[in-house]
Amino acid sequence: MKKRILKFLKWTFVLVIIGAIGAGLFFLNKHLRDEKLFIYKNGTDKKAILNSTWNMSWKEIERANQCKLKDGVTFTFFEPGLNALLDEKRITAKQIDEINLWTYSAELGYNFFDDRLFRYKLLGKVYEPNEFDSIAKKNLSLSYGTFIKDSTQYGGKFLKDSISVEYSQFDIDSKEQEKEHRFFIEVTYLPTFNEIVRTAEKEQQSIFH
Repeated sequence: MKKRILKFLKWTFVLVIIGAIGAGLFFLNKHLRDEKLFIYKNGTDKKAILNSTWNMSWKEIERANQCKLKDGVTFTFFEPGLNALLDEKRITAKQIDEINLWTYSAELGYNFFDDRLFRYKLLGKVYEPNEFDSIAKKNLSLSYGTFIKDSTQYGGKFLKDSISVEYSQFDIDSKEQEKEHRFFIEVTYLPTFNEIVRTAEKEQQSIFH
């Protein structure tokens, strides 16, 4: 009888230890997955902006830049490939209110698809449009090559390898404040963006089949 009790206690202890190890591994895996650590890291080796790389999750970006991101605006205009997604929650946005861009103050917005960075946007005020235009084109050309002008006075794009860059300046009129002249730079990582478009196309096709 005594031996049976000892054997029972022994196996109970073993099962408790196994259960504790299993629970520990479960919560460790959950923590690594939620925080995008170790095997769950998303980032590529291609630099995006500041200390972030393309496909990084927003938590990876926070750690890399030692900052806290705020919730941001997902879209500022209609974009067919992205807006066709049936599950809009797969696209999320975060932002940093102010960074220093070529001595200009700019708001930095990030867009994520399934928590992978595929686009960032820079928006700021301009007081000397021609001066900023020269600075912006010079610096963007160093990374993205030849500027392709559009029909506007200050606007166009750069396209190099897997990166697309849209650049423009525009005026904002409002009743609450005086007219403001602003710049807008949007940089998109095409491999992930094209994945979004393909996903949206498949989702739309599935509606009718």
